[in-house]
Amino acid sequence: ECGQHTEENTITFAKNAVLRFLTFYKTLETPVDLTHTPSTIIHITDTIYPTSTSFQFLPHPMVNFTLFKKGEIYAHDGEKSYVANNDSAIVFPSKEIKLGVEACFLGTYTIES
Repeated sequence: ECGQHTEENTITFAKNAVLRFLTFYKTLETPVDLTHTPSTIIHITDTIYPTSTSFQFLPHPMVNFTLFKKGEIYAHDGEKSYVANNDSAIVFPSKEIKLGVEACFLGTYTIES
């Protein structure tokens, strides 16, 4: 997974992943730097379904893999606020909110160095 296909950094991320893979297996004449960068590990814990037509992410529009700290508000749905119970990440936020269809997945995250 390299991210949302409409985001500019997805192409760079995918290209770097392929170059690192090819370098690791020694298939490139000029290897790339394999300096380790921290990884964010996301475990999907919940699916968020809107309960009203006024559901809106904060910030709006929401970007895939946005990270929130515990206690931060990440959406409003009518009078309801969605608050992160843990350090959380939004995964695959929908650009078009529809009742009965998931608005996003929610996951907990850890950053491994």
